[in-house]
Amino acid sequence: MTVSDPSSPAASPESRRGPRPRVLLVDDDLTNLQVLHRTLRTEDYDLLVAQSGEEAITQAQAMQPALILLDVRMPGVDGFEACLRLKSDARTRESVVIFMSAFDDTKERVHGLELGAVDYITKPFYAAEVIARVRIHLELRRLNHALGVTNEGLVAANLKLKRDLKAAAKVQRALLPAAAPDLAGYVFAWRYRPCEELAGDALNLFPLREGYIGAYVLDVSGHGVAASLLAVSVTHSLVPRPGVPSVVMDVTTGAIHPPSVVAERLNRLYQMTEQDERYFTLAYGVLDTATGVLRHVSAGHPGPVLIRNQAAMRIDRENFPIGMLSNVEYGESTIELLPGDRIYLHSDGIADESDPRGELFGQKRLHDELLSGRDLPLSRSIDNLIDAVVSWHGKSTLSDDVTVLAIERLARE
Repeated sequence: MTVSDPSSPAASPESRRGPRPRVLLVDDDLTNLQVLHRTLRTEDYDLLVAQSGEEAITQAQAMQPALILLDVRMPGVDGFEACLRLKSDARTRESVVIFMSAFDDTKERVHGLELGAVDYITKPFYAAEVIARVRIHLELRRLNHALGVTNEGLVAANLKLKRDLKAAAKVQRALLPAAAPDLAGYVFAWRYRPCEELAGDALNLFPLREGYIGAYVLDVSGHGVAASLLAVSVTHSLVPRPGVPSVVMDVTTGAIHPPSVVAERLNRLYQMTEQDERYFTLAYGVLDTATGVLRHVSAGHPGPVLIRNQAAMRIDRENFPIGMLSNVEYGESTIELLPGDRIYLHSDGIADESDPRGELFGQKRLHDELLSGRDLPLSRSIDNLIDAVVSWHGKSTLSDDVTVLAIERLARE
């Protein structure tokens, strides 16, 4: 029966619709139903009644009550069987079940809880206890439902965020060099290994005008979305495009700007603000492929490593990072690559990686690994270095982005 009073005719399901929680009272004793109804009718509940386990199941399937007060001992389908069937049905699984029994038997209570009930009320009823337990469990159900909705929203938002991050990472990787320049007498190679989905590192290798190649590695402070957005923005500023003003060259005359001037222009474009205190370091060079001369600026970035014969040398000239201070004048270095030389531009994620004890990989190990790969193909020498850093760290996921760009001037045969 679905009645607002145990002795009144059944009410239609339409009259039950509304925000009030539905509570189903189940007992084969009509007197007990009347007592329960009188106890709860002052609460803001939509009260339903049933006088058997079978009727309780039918009622619950049709009306899906928020809570069921269920007598244990009833003829035919008893409370335990009713609870088992209710918890096995997707339509009624979420209904909170509180057993009622005149017997205070521990084994019986445990059995009921194992079937999915949340509480027990002992007969004879105490009105205040019934009201309190029903209130508590309805509130817990409401909170669990709200938490479930929130969690579903968080899961959906997290999935969307992961999709967006993958899409952004794909865009970021698309800005890497598509292929190495095909230049007689030179080999180029690079590796780009973010420590997260998105990187604050970037690199590129691009033709300026005939006979000249531009190359850079940059490292934005921090990680994640904000760092990657700045890295992408700087990438667009550095790579020349037809008809678009560029910091690296005059697109009208074809004049190539010196690396120091490029750093100064970027410093004016990307000054830190109170809202965004990010800055970036930069290693940028222009290679004259005819002479092997590389003009280079390191703006707060590790100096490139030159491998010549059996020696490793760091070409360093201290400058401030880009965006940290205004009106900075940047100095540059000039390196002549001789046949057989290799030069490596790299991010600080290599030397600054630590082992489990906290010891840094360091510049010496970096030099030693590059020297040990001296006779390997250029790309394999970079892999050799990164493998050594991963082994040193002891985990496949590194603490910082790792970026390496290398140029080799081939020895004359």
